[in-house]
Amino acid sequence: MQQFFDTKRQYRDHRAAIIWDLQRSVNEEMKRHGLAPKLETIPIHPEMAVMLGTILRLTLKPEAAGAIPSEADLLASLESLRDRWLAFLVEKTAPR
Repeated sequence: MQQFFDTKRQYRDHRAAIIWDLQRSVNEEMKRHGLAPKLETIPIHPEMAVMLGTILRLTLKPEAAGAIPSEADLLASLESLRDRWLAFLVEKTAPR
């Protein structure tokens, strides 16, 4: 934490990036001790696509309902977004 403070990361880091960096550190330490890491990625479940589709159907006007992607497409989009988001978080925690 002192190094974090000394490099003034508290002013430029994203909270999600800090949390993901901590999780990655915990995983590395677990691996070092021969333990299985608990969370190496953020799981995306089909139920998430169902919920997102439901939110879109309830919030869009009826005439826009045809623009809502299928649940399969929503699931693929969520997985892609997760991968890009995690890459962004890793980039934000990389030393400069």
